[in-house]
Amino acid sequence: MFGIMRPEGGCSNKDSSDYRFHRMHYCGVCKAMGSNYGHKSRFLLNYDSVFLAELLTVLSNDDLGKWENAFQAINKCLTMPKGDIPLSLSYAADANVLLADLKIQDQLIDNGTLGWRFAQKFFSNSFSRNAQKLANWGLDKNEILSIGEEQVNREKADISFNHISESIDFYAAPTSNLTGLIFAKAADIIDQKEKTEILYSLGLNFGKMAYLLDAYSDLEKDIYKGQFNPLVAYYQTEKSLTEEQRAEIRCLIDEMLVICAAHLENLIPENAERYYSRLRSNVMLQMYREAQIPLSFRERLAMRWQYARDFAAEMNCDSSPNLASRIRYQMLSVAVFVAPKTPEYMGIGRDSSIFSWTAFLAAFIAAIGLGVVVGRRRKRRKQDRKSAKTLKNVLKAISSGYFLKRGCWEEILAMCCAACACGCFDFCCQAGCNGCCNTCEDRNNRVWIWILLAFFIVVAGVTALLLFIL
Repeated sequence: MFGIMRPEGGCSNKDSSDYRFHRMHYCGVCKAMGSNYGHKSRFLLNYDSVFLAELLTVLSNDDLGKWENAFQAINKCLTMPKGDIPLSLSYAADANVLLADLKIQDQLIDNGTLGWRFAQKFFSNSFSRNAQKLANWGLDKNEILSIGEEQVNREKADISFNHISESIDFYAAPTSNLTGLIFAKAADIIDQKEKTEILYSLGLNFGKMAYLLDAYSDLEKDIYKGQFNPLVAYYQTEKSLTEEQRAEIRCLIDEMLVICAAHLENLIPENAERYYSRLRSNVMLQMYREAQIPLSFRERLAMRWQYARDFAAEMNCDSSPNLASRIRYQMLSVAVFVAPKTPEYMGIGRDSSIFSWTAFLAAFIAAIGLGVVVGRRRKRRKQDRKSAKTLKNVLKAISSGYFLKRGCWEEILAMCCAACACGCFDFCCQAGCNGCCNTCEDRNNRVWIWILLAFFIVVAGVTALLLFIL
């Protein structure tokens, strides 16, 4: 799960010439995963698998106009296909689930936290189904999983290297071989076996570069957690890398980028520049990102919130101080807090419309919170009514015996009114406890109708406000 083929400017960059082409593949792979593995598997969608689907479509000269209507409908998540899924989308979906399975297993080996164990259990059915899907393509998943075991064995080996490139070649071999195998198999899928070797080489360098970037980005975190990192093992650092060491890593990355650019030029000369630009921009974002020393959970949350507030203030610096700008500032703060990496992919223009989905997500989360509060309040009132009903039955049983024999009916009614606790004591004492409680229940039902109506009005108002502001 590398994530280094994210489109420039983000998903909402509708000004891009290849916007519809990319979104058809992004939504197409997502829907293919939903059809083959269940809707929960769609949470695993990765941009690199989408790139693989785009590459296969271009190489096979597939006519997107002949795709089913569900694949023509972009950004419509509930429009699911009913017929055959295009080969490029189906194969990319299977590769995506495979990479997710390997990613989770790798994380379980590294730390085995509760979150990753839950993820493995949650997606277990999808991963089991993935083995049969891969077999249909001629791939043995057990053989692929053994590559993961080889990765673990290599990381445990105590070997010294003369140069950082030798170290990366050794430790990245399982990952690069796996991506090379996935890319090479695609040549059989589209019936272009003459491209097997070049696709394998592209996947090999793509995987090696992704492994090195992952090690580079996680270096401080791996040191903090005491996990294996090939750069730490080679440079024997205890805190971070020196500027000379970082420059050495960047040279290796540049060499891999040149190789990938050459392969793309040979495979898809008309589209090579577009994909190389996408690859390079994402790689540079990771290579030149400021190294952050790991902090405690509370400190990370505070830093994340401060970053979100600062960015929202920057986005609103040219806005006049009115109600709309203040609301936009708050919504952008929440949006960036929910998706902190989004600003990195906004491009130079930094159009705030990219936040529409995260802002709506923030409003949706707030609505869920309101629902939880209302639900708890309703549950508490229900328990109070249940207790009152129990007390009423006890009082009724007593009134039919001990109290009625002694002519204490007024005292019973007073206790009944206290048990009902509905503010209608006069009516209760005149009509009896049953009439009082029934009246209270009718009032409570009306109250809940008004609460639900107000809730829907608030949600509709927030949605309309977001559309107006963003």
